[in-house]
Amino acid sequence: MATVWNYSPDLAFNGQNNGWSVLSSALADGTLQGGTTTLFHVKDGQNLVTIHGNFVLSNGAIVSGTITSFDAFYGNGSNKLLAASGFAIDFNAFSQALSQFQASNPLPMYQLILGEPITANGSDYPYYLEFVIGGYADDQLFADAGSDLIYDFGGSDEIYAGPGDDAVVGDLEAFGGVPGDDAIYGGDGDDEIDGGGGDDFISGGPGKDTIDGGDGSDTADYSEKTDRLKARLDGPNETGVTVAGYVEDTIKNIENLNGGSHNDVFTGDGYANTFVGNGGRDKLKGKNGDDGLFGMEGKDRLNGGKDADVLSGGLGKDVLRGGPGPDTFLFDVKAKARNADKVLDFRGKDMVALEADVFTGVNDSGKLKAKYFVVAKEAQDKNDHLVYHDGVLGYDRDGSGGKDARTIATFKGDPHLSADDIIMV
Repeated sequence: MATVWNYSPDLAFNGQNNGWSVLSSALADGTLQGGTTTLFHVKDGQNLVTIHGNFVLSNGAIVSGTITSFDAFYGNGSNKLLAASGFAIDFNAFSQALSQFQASNPLPMYQLILGEPITANGSDYPYYLEFVIGGYADDQLFADAGSDLIYDFGGSDEIYAGPGDDAVVGDLEAFGGVPGDDAIYGGDGDDEIDGGGGDDFISGGPGKDTIDGGDGSDTADYSEKTDRLKARLDGPNETGVTVAGYVEDTIKNIENLNGGSHNDVFTGDGYANTFVGNGGRDKLKGKNGDDGLFGMEGKDRLNGGKDADVLSGGLGKDVLRGGPGPDTFLFDVKAKARNADKVLDFRGKDMVALEADVFTGVNDSGKLKAKYFVVAKEAQDKNDHLVYHDGVLGYDRDGSGGKDARTIATFKGDPHLSADDIIMV
């Protein structure tokens, strides 16, 4: 076994007829002879190992520029990168590489990048022109232009696919990978993304992407979109996401959606969904499950559906319907006429939640103390910061001072509301 220790930031290997010549500030001359197995072990720091030329990684022989087998690459620090360019690859060797990575100790391992061209089983394989493999640690994986195949073995990672038609697998549990909460960015092109286990954040970017969130509570992010979005989640079944009326992405195993700046329409399934409308006049419907609906900006319409939901209109005059089940209506923006919401069905065990940083002067957590609440047309003393009358809940910053209460929300049907129905968060 040949082992190379690098004490400089970068280390380069050039393919030679008799092995590898080692180029670095620490090892300026000499030749490294390839053995049956070659282990590249680089010290702590942000090291870059680059390989050029024609040889096989396992034994140093020249085989017409084809990589036919892989070694495991270890690092005792983080942010290690191994790049190999100008090679072809025997695609049969890839499964062996996965097994070798799986069998390795759970140390931060190198990302392996193989540049184009790639040959699979002796024939051109034009779709995946690069491979990136991450280790068990919390990695940052980057791929450049071209069509990339990106695998990660676990950890909470950030994966950037870059331009091109990419395939991304967040956690390789089948090969011993550990589920992690990944952030995956598809970039340009038509990407195939599999989040694997964990609670993943996935942004496919431009292009017609195929997204599988995998296990966990996964989020598909469309916050960069400026055209209208429409999506109806369906658990493990594939469903389309339309942009400006045209199907752009296909998604499954996605529980949460982030909308863009236009008038989006999101409908949930039987799972716990979280929808964030962002800009525009959004329509968010949760259906079954304990859902979280957040309009954010614009005049939104939120419908929680069944079960215990959290509804927050955010900025704008929003319309909120909790549906059956003990729902929570969250108000976390300043009480102003342009932010006054309408609640259609406050009943049973429903609750009002007020953001303590916005509605000051009262207790900052837990159930609202009775001394801060009054049922009357206006505040009766200096402690009456929350005033309820004829279905209108208002916030009076100075109590019985000279300023009037500002409307937080209007409750249809004038339900009986008391301090026991309000919690501070």
